[in-house]
Amino acid sequence: SYWEFHKWSVENYTDFWGELWHYFGIISSRTYDKVFLKTGNGFLDHEWFSGATFNFAENILRIRDNRTALICADEFGNDEMVTFAEMFNEVKLYAAAFRKHGLRVGDRVACYMSNRKEAVFAMLATASIGAVWSGPLPYYGARAASNIVNMMEPKFLIAVDHFQDNGNQFHPIDNLSAIADSTPCLQKVIIIPTREDTFTRDLSDIRNSILLEDFLQTGRNPDGLVPDIVFEQLPFNHPICINFTSGTTGLPKGPVHSAGTLIPVLRDFAFHLNMKSGDIVFSLFPVGWSLWDYPISSLALGVKIFLYNGSPYYNRKGSNIWDIFSQYKVSFAFLATTMVDKLEKEKIAPTPGSNFDSLKVIGIGGSPVKRQNFEYLHSTVKKDLFVGSMYVHQMEELQDYLCVGQDGCDGDTRAVLFVKLKKGYTFTPQLREKIANLINRELWEDYVPQVIMEVPDIPYNLNNKRMESLVRRIVATNTVPEVMNIKNPDCLQHFCDIPELVNYKK
Repeated sequence: SYWEFHKWSVENYTDFWGELWHYFGIISSRTYDKVFLKTGNGFLDHEWFSGATFNFAENILRIRDNRTALICADEFGNDEMVTFAEMFNEVKLYAAAFRKHGLRVGDRVACYMSNRKEAVFAMLATASIGAVWSGPLPYYGARAASNIVNMMEPKFLIAVDHFQDNGNQFHPIDNLSAIADSTPCLQKVIIIPTREDTFTRDLSDIRNSILLEDFLQTGRNPDGLVPDIVFEQLPFNHPICINFTSGTTGLPKGPVHSAGTLIPVLRDFAFHLNMKSGDIVFSLFPVGWSLWDYPISSLALGVKIFLYNGSPYYNRKGSNIWDIFSQYKVSFAFLATTMVDKLEKEKIAPTPGSNFDSLKVIGIGGSPVKRQNFEYLHSTVKKDLFVGSMYVHQMEELQDYLCVGQDGCDGDTRAVLFVKLKKGYTFTPQLREKIANLINRELWEDYVPQVIMEVPDIPYNLNNKRMESLVRRIVATNTVPEVMNIKNPDCLQHFCDIPELVNYKK
């Protein structure tokens, strides 16, 4: 049974993971010596698949025929299919250009674009060389994007000039000059032009900038042919990507993921989700979300990835997200809990006659999932379906700020932003709106807190860190606990018994 298999996999984990290596036919230049090797006494002192050398991208690109690999669609009604053969040839060209311009093992490539095929090509080309991939969300303004790009210290930044999300126009190209100027190590800023005015625009203000097609042509030999792709053979724990946090406790942190994540992701898609060759995985998260990287590995199974470059709430030529699922016969999708909440609130339902026979699983997460989320999906879509702190730019009025989540009576959570004003400023409805508009413009609309209010001070611990967890507990209980590690304990009482928060109900 499933549970017997699960029990065996936990009790015999080295056998289980070793079997997965062979089951998925991992392509390697050298197989492993041991599945699991202890290298010390600490919890983290171990090495998986020690001695093995392989390449992440080589395994993803094992299929090179004319089956569809990528389905690309946007809010303008544009649709495109990319075959596995076409994807391989594109990755080959990207890799040649990257190598020609000096990309080496361990270097970094940053991405600043919406959910497009070029991101997949560039990521796999980066991985083939043994370089590391990451980037900020495309909704981020210049400062927020620069913070992440700076931390990466990349040689290359690849970005799109413009995109539309939920009918709103975004222009990442307008932020590239500031990002490039604040990142001295950038050798090339590669721009994907989607608008005619980008071709005629003076790009001299963007340091080291080049249009994508011009960059790719540099990878060709003098005879016009593309050099064979070389897959660098690297250890199982060689870094492949960085998935930055949202910056809820300060600047974003950058957890690094290794090429070895290939195996657990293949396990997830093949075993947990039962995805097979030809199934379609719907993805609407751009680079900057960890969920962008997640489905890439499923290409090794022959799965098609549907890259939707847009919002789940947008009506695309009379079709909503559920109609798109029906039209393209989507098999699996992951949606954030907040997305499901909004789809229900806006009463977005499939058009009569929609067919979801192909839809197997919708995953929900990112925040607590409520019973009503399941009820909405089962009643609206398909009955047998298997179903923190903010970053605020410095404003002249603000001296400090802190954002926490507040749980409602039904398990829903909303964001509450507390701000401390500089002397001489007054908290007014206009200032509240200014803060909300700035967050919406510089970050994203989903980042705007539902409540923004003034407090006289923000608590800090003795290590000079904001005490967000403590404030969240006080907001939830209206009680100030006994705390030792705090610089300014007198301010805590101001977070108790706040009328706007005490009676919070969804």
